[in-house]
Amino acid sequence: MPTSFTKIFAELEAALEAGVILRYGVGGAIGATFYVEAAETEGVDVFIAVDSARGSPLDPFRAVFDYFRNRGAGWQDEHLVIGGWPVHFLPSTGGLVDDALEHARMLEVEGQQVRVLSLEHLAAIAVETKRAKDRIRMHQIWESPELDRQRFGTLIANFGLAERWARWLALLEEEGE
Repeated sequence: MPTSFTKIFAELEAALEAGVILRYGVGGAIGATFYVEAAETEGVDVFIAVDSARGSPLDPFRAVFDYFRNRGAGWQDEHLVIGGWPVHFLPSTGGLVDDALEHARMLEVEGQQVRVLSLEHLAAIAVETKRAKDRIRMHQIWESPELDRQRFGTLIANFGLAERWARWLALLEEEGE
C-alpha cells in the first residue's frame, strides 16, 4: 500500500477526533485490498457519517470539505486530494452503510490506525450498488477464505438483498465455469 495512504488515514483519524465526521470506513477497491488481491483504482472511497447540525442542512459535507481544505487538501473533479490521492467521500445512506460504519474494523498500516469496512459489508454494498466493476471484485471476494459467508448471508437477508444476490450469484457461477 502506498505510503501516501498513511497520510490519508491520519487525516481521517484527525477529522474523527475533531468531530468533523462522526464515523468513517474505507471502502471500495482500497478497502478490499485489506482482504483480497489489490485492484486498480482511481482513488480512495471513504464512507462517512456527519453531524448535519454542524453545517448547512442543504450541504452537510461543507464542514468536511472546509476542514480538509484548511489542512491542505486540493480539489480534483469531485474528489478532495489528500496525500496525492483523490479521496471520494460517500455519505452514509442509512441501513447497510450505517451498519458497515458501526462495524468497521480498526486496522493498522505502517503504524497508522485506519477504519476499514468488513469484507462482508464491502461485498453486501457491492451487491446493493450493483455496478459492473463491483462484480469483478466479487469474484475475488467470493473465492476468498477471508469472507465469512454466514455473516455475509445475514447481511444480505437483513438488508433485503436476497433477490439481487441470487441474480449475482448465478452470474458469478456462470462466469466461473
